[in-house]
Amino acid sequence: MKKALKIFLILVLLFGLFLGCRQLYHNYMQTQYPLTYEEYVSKAEKEYGIPKETIFAVIKAESSFREDAVSSSGAVGLMQILPDTMEWLCQKRGENYSEEMLYDPAVNIDYGCFYLSYLYESFQDWDLAHAAYNAGPNKVRSWMEDEALFQDGKLISIPYKETETYLQRIHDYKNTYIKYYASKGWNKND
Repeated sequence: MKKALKIFLILVLLFGLFLGCRQLYHNYMQTQYPLTYEEYVSKAEKEYGIPKETIFAVIKAESSFREDAVSSSGAVGLMQILPDTMEWLCQKRGENYSEEMLYDPAVNIDYGCFYLSYLYESFQDWDLAHAAYNAGPNKVRSWMEDEALFQDGKLISIPYKETETYLQRIHDYKNTYIKYYASKGWNKND
């Protein structure tokens, strides 16, 4: 009887340890995939029809949530918008441009999502929209004209390793956000 009780207690302890480790890992992953700026993301999701996990994935891939990030190419802010692109977006919306706008999280997310929705409307495909966000829409259009790169409405080969890696990161980040925030009602089919 004592031996059975010891085995039972060891199993209970191991199960509790397993659950505790699982929760710690889950908590750690949520720190690696934060919901920082969720209020701005939710607003952009509603306004532009872009799923939250897509917006969070782009922010993570572009800046790792650093609002003061500046890339080697001069892209700025959370969603890494080039000043020329921001100026063009402001003109498109009939608004005045100032470089300080790029550093404001609410503005950067709004304009980044406006641009991403514009790209999605242009290409009618998320992979093409993300590739255009990374490499530029004219570059993606030129790839679409090459049968060795584009077939049946899909990029089958991407000549830029950076863009290929970027697309894979976006897919991975989106899936991770869905996995760790499923309790918030996020759905892969949204």
